[in-house]
Amino acid sequence: PDDGSQEPQSQIDSYQEHTDPSFQHPHGYQEPASQVAQPSEFNNPDNIPNPVGEIPASNAPPKAEIVNPEQEAQRQHEEAKRQEEAKIQDEQEAHMKALQLEQYRKDEKHIQEKLQLEGQLQEAFHNETMFAPSKNFADMKPKYTMDYGIKMGDFEGVKLFKTRLNHEKDLKIVISDPEVVDEGFFVGKHLSFKVEVQPLSWAVHRRDKDFNILRDYLVKAFPHLVIPAAPEFNAYKSMDKSMIKKREHLLNRFMNKLMIQKDLRACPAVLDFVSYEDSKAFTKQLKQSLESAPKLKFVSEFPTSTGIHKVHITKQVEMLCNQFEKYVNSHECLFKKFHFLGRKLSSDLMEVAKTLDALSFCSNNISTMYKIGNSDDMGDLYGNLSDHFKKWSKDMHNEAKINLKHIPQYFNYTSSEYEGYKDLFNNRNKFIERFLTKSNDLQVKKEKLFKSGKPDKWHLRDEDMKRSMDLLNDKTEALRVMLPDQTQEVMNYEIAYTYVSNQCYSEIKKFNSHEIKDLYSHFKEYTAKMNEVFEQEQKNLSYFIGTLHSKPGDHPEEDHKVDI
Repeated sequence: PDDGSQEPQSQIDSYQEHTDPSFQHPHGYQEPASQVAQPSEFNNPDNIPNPVGEIPASNAPPKAEIVNPEQEAQRQHEEAKRQEEAKIQDEQEAHMKALQLEQYRKDEKHIQEKLQLEGQLQEAFHNETMFAPSKNFADMKPKYTMDYGIKMGDFEGVKLFKTRLNHEKDLKIVISDPEVVDEGFFVGKHLSFKVEVQPLSWAVHRRDKDFNILRDYLVKAFPHLVIPAAPEFNAYKSMDKSMIKKREHLLNRFMNKLMIQKDLRACPAVLDFVSYEDSKAFTKQLKQSLESAPKLKFVSEFPTSTGIHKVHITKQVEMLCNQFEKYVNSHECLFKKFHFLGRKLSSDLMEVAKTLDALSFCSNNISTMYKIGNSDDMGDLYGNLSDHFKKWSKDMHNEAKINLKHIPQYFNYTSSEYEGYKDLFNNRNKFIERFLTKSNDLQVKKEKLFKSGKPDKWHLRDEDMKRSMDLLNDKTEALRVMLPDQTQEVMNYEIAYTYVSNQCYSEIKKFNSHEIKDLYSHFKEYTAKMNEVFEQEQKNLSYFIGTLHSKPGDHPEEDHKVDI
């Protein structure tokens, strides 16, 4: 009651009557024993009494349930379906975990390779002598100061006679038809290529190693020219099909770059290389030429197509040569990094393709499950999505192949072409070393002769001998005129060094101009191929979006308005 008074005794008795089986009714009434619920009948381990009004469960045995065969078959079918779906889901989860683990390992490997390369590049940029010659000729003592006001002029040298290679402007060398030749047990196998000269219709066969011997000879015979790089000869890999194909491509580049230089076109060894038919005799002759090739010392020994050598001492030439030699190693490092990143790009695209294949697989399984559940629209949707992922994966594969061919492989060869620059500058450094050594020795010898005070041992010319007494009082003039023959020899070394520096300047300009054209042509082809892949990707995406709009929807009038 709201007034806080006690409840009526009749209500309390009624509650106890329904909840306590031992309750004695005040009027002596008792329910039959069969109707009194015992605690065990509640099937309750905690002996919690039934709520008021709840009817206890009967102790009578349950009636036998009648089983319908159709319902049982349906139940078994659904159970088998659930088990199959669970199995597919487990397989998909296991497959995705395996893909994630594989991707994680590859990412770790890429990170390690990247860190290793970054460390090498960092070391190279801070240590510019990493790829430089062991000697730094610019720091040799005594240093020689060039007189940039002097122009030495033109000097005569060896003139190369023009050949038929010089008369053809549009000359092309074609390397083809690789063949493995077996010359018996003692000689073994070697790789041979066909060398054609168009449009002269010359055709000869050359051993794989002959190309490298030819380059070694040209480096020795033409120390003032940049000799293009030839692919490194490796007898152990020369029989591999992929290596043969790659070597054939690089040899084509090597031979055609030789034809750019008119002095090399006029070289007898180059002419014999592309025209002499007896392969064995030519190989023997080429080896002998390499062994007997003289070391050039003076300008008069340098072969050119004109026989005239322009020698001018200019500050611009010296500055360019010194700067280019200083940074050539950094350029080489950057090209190596370009090559590494190009390979990584192709590898990453292949990983994307694998992920798209996995998405295609998952979409196909989802499509199958929807079709089992009689949801054909959803099944078709995921089926189209699976096809789209599969086509997308194929496009990624094509992109990876195109990038691998046009970026890392191209710049790997471009990096190797710096060997030609390094050969040229190494030759220049040798001429510098020779000139400085001879100049220093001559200066020391002249100082000793002047201190002796005996002009008759100075080997003076007749006109200078007449003023010998005056020369004893003029040290500068005496040092200039004494030992004239040896002084002229040192001057010839200076002329040779200056000429090679002039050649470095002109060769850098010439080859940079050619590289621009070559690079333009290369990337024009690269972008054209990539554009084909992008157009195919656009078609695939348009088709997929078209399948979405082809289903009944809210805006059927927009089905054909697909804009990407």
